[in-house]
Amino acid sequence: MRCLDLSRNHKHHSNLFVDARFCFFFMLLWYCNKLEYIIRSFTRTWLDSRDEQETFESQCLAIEKELHLVIVSMHKLFVVATHHIKNTLKKYHDNYKLTVFA
Repeated sequence: MRCLDLSRNHKHHSNLFVDARFCFFFMLLWYCNKLEYIIRSFTRTWLDSRDEQETFESQCLAIEKELHLVIVSMHKLFVVATHHIKNTLKKYHDNYKLTVFA
């Protein structure tokens, strides 16, 4: 049986192996995880540059005002990525006749 090693060397966990047939699924999860990481890192960097005394409401207003164009651009990329994932899963479903999506 072929296996895929999903272990992370820098974590203190035991090895994690799954059947290689799930490789495609884990690649899509990795892709989603990277998108989330980029958005979270971008937001954290912006928040770290703000005054700690600001309220949540003032931060929300400020991020909309200061980063509107960046947020719009990031959202467009997110929509493209979402369509890519959905289309890929649909093709995978159609090719393998998966009943889980029925």
